[in-house]
Amino acid sequence: MVLTPIDFHYLEKELQSLVGSSLKNIKRGENFTFEFKTPKRKNVRFIAGKDFCCLTEKESNGEPDGLCNFLLSKIGKERVQTIEQNEFNKVLIFSFQSFKLVFEFIGKGNIVLCDFDYKIITSLIQREFKDRKILIGEKYVFPLSPDLEALNESKDEKTLVSVLHIGKLYAQEIIKKNLTVKKLLERNPSPRIYLPEDGERIIAPFEIEILNSKFILKDNLSQAIEEVFIVKKETKGEIIKKGQEKNALKFQRDAAVFEEKANLILGSLIEIELAVKTWKEEKRIIEPAKSANEKNGTITVSLDDKEIEIPMTKEVRKTLNEYFSRAKKSRSKIGKTKEWLEKSVETKPTIQKTVKKIEWFDQFRNFVTSDGFLVILGKDATTNEKLIKKYTKSDDIVLHAHIPGSPFAVVRSEGRLVSEEAILEAAQFTASYSRFWISRLGIADIYWVKPEQVSKSAIPGEHISKGSFMIYGKRNFLRVDLRIAIGVNEKFEVVRGIKKSLEKNAKYFVEICPGQKEGRGFAEEIKAFLVEKAKGEDKEKIKQINPEEFLKFVPYGKGEVAK
Repeated sequence: MVLTPIDFHYLEKELQSLVGSSLKNIKRGENFTFEFKTPKRKNVRFIAGKDFCCLTEKESNGEPDGLCNFLLSKIGKERVQTIEQNEFNKVLIFSFQSFKLVFEFIGKGNIVLCDFDYKIITSLIQREFKDRKILIGEKYVFPLSPDLEALNESKDEKTLVSVLHIGKLYAQEIIKKNLTVKKLLERNPSPRIYLPEDGERIIAPFEIEILNSKFILKDNLSQAIEEVFIVKKETKGEIIKKGQEKNALKFQRDAAVFEEKANLILGSLIEIELAVKTWKEEKRIIEPAKSANEKNGTITVSLDDKEIEIPMTKEVRKTLNEYFSRAKKSRSKIGKTKEWLEKSVETKPTIQKTVKKIEWFDQFRNFVTSDGFLVILGKDATTNEKLIKKYTKSDDIVLHAHIPGSPFAVVRSEGRLVSEEAILEAAQFTASYSRFWISRLGIADIYWVKPEQVSKSAIPGEHISKGSFMIYGKRNFLRVDLRIAIGVNEKFEVVRGIKKSLEKNAKYFVEICPGQKEGRGFAEEIKAFLVEKAKGEDKEKIKQINPEEFLKFVPYGKGEVAK
């Protein structure tokens, strides 16, 4: 879910309740929280994230940092004079008596403090663009705004989405209902959260007539944004413990099933061996066999009203031993899990973090490009099949490495035109999780196609195996370096991607390339590099991370830190 300039237009109206308020405190956690005291002596908090903002009355769990204290020293005693949206941008301007505080909700997000002539005093992020500079002492220049007057009556979806940046849903509402953009900006507020059955929740400041999904009405738009964008706080230890408890139950069930099958086979071993022999030699079913499957090479036996498939490609005694072995392994895992749970009670509590809700795309490898496109990558034949058949839309981009055994990757468009930069980053990510990584070539050839070029229809006489597809038509080839970036985000969760993407989406990261270092030793090296890069208390937070969390993101478990 991405907020648009239309959403910020309605947010600006809600924020007028802060006019006349004085700034009481500023805290920084996952997001910035500005605490105001209104003229009616009511405490209201304005939350500013990278790409969203909202009002809330809830307490913040963040702490003031250097930037917070500096801002407070400048504007802490001043009252808010006006709050306005910059043209048709995702930019808000809070005007105080002597200063202007600009919030940019584009790209990495930014907070810029200026004097009344827009001379920059300080900013969260300092950087230079082609057409403007966010540097101390420079004159602040707003991001270029699309020309709303010229495009107000446009009915071209691509123009509305890629030029006005209003998103596919609002664009379709305008086109199908024969509206103008300004007509949407004049609708009566009726904030809500739509709940599509096959997608993520959608925030809207008004009724979207073309959307037939169920929805929940909210008192205000801030309430809807808070519910969707700000997630519940939990400790990492609690999440891990829940997972381990589930694992322990699973291992117990597995051990019981394997032991039961092993004991049933053992009790009728001679009879089963005879049944298998009889079928192989005479194609005749005798007790305890019930049926045979030549295609799968199995025979089904009924033992104490339980049916068990017995492979005919190996000795029955070997199958028996395998079941006993699997039961033993499951019991061993139960012991290790219980031992971990007992130790975890005694260990010091881990640092509280915001725990991201498990999303549908977490079943695949995934990352977000530097310009905000979700890239999903298959892990094996099963996930490749599922990714292409179930989760690929007509406007997406499909990528594949030009080498056997490559995973398929999809860049999700979500109503936008997929950028060349996103395709290039996705190509590097795809190549790095293909067999090119262990080829020692250092570079890889990747091609991308449209979804309609990907098919399960084989050439006559050929068979397409699970996870494989035929590609028809022109393939667009790219040559990329093999590089993966691994780091931690603001919540100190381990994240991965490409260097450019983690420059935006991670707090600290290192880049790795193909190499021969592997195992826990290499994971410890990655962790050490991150600790070295970290500042202050962040070093201790990274030290608490299990090295295995880094290792699971290393392609084929091997590599080295890129120089």
